[in-house]
Amino acid sequence: MSDDLTMVPGIGAAMAVVLAENGIKSVRTLAKTPVSELVLVKGFSDLKAAAVIAAAQDMVGARPSRAAAAKAAVANAEKTAIGPSEQTGGKKKAGKKEGGKKGKGKKKGKKKGKKGKKK
Repeated sequence: MSDDLTMVPGIGAAMAVVLAENGIKSVRTLAKTPVSELVLVKGFSDLKAAAVIAAAQDMVGARPSRAAAAKAAVANAEKTAIGPSEQTGGKKKAGKKEGGKKGKGKKKGKKKGKKGKKK
């Protein structure tokens, strides 16, 4: 097995440099890196981090069971998720009705009906 990070699917030469700058210099080290750490490296989303870690684990024969990997991914997603009440500080904005649009009153202007019909 080669320690060349570019052998891992999803890792090119530039990404290998970025990983090395962040202390990940081998496939084995990448395989042992938690997703929660790899997402802190520029260019890695949760999905990309999980994919390249899984590929590295396959290469070194250290991949956990799918159930354990899925459980870890769900736990990480729940830990990093932000709910709508947290985004607004848990308070509703003043002046908004439940369910949507403001000012559902009558419109001013021309009346609807028959136009110009003479008897």
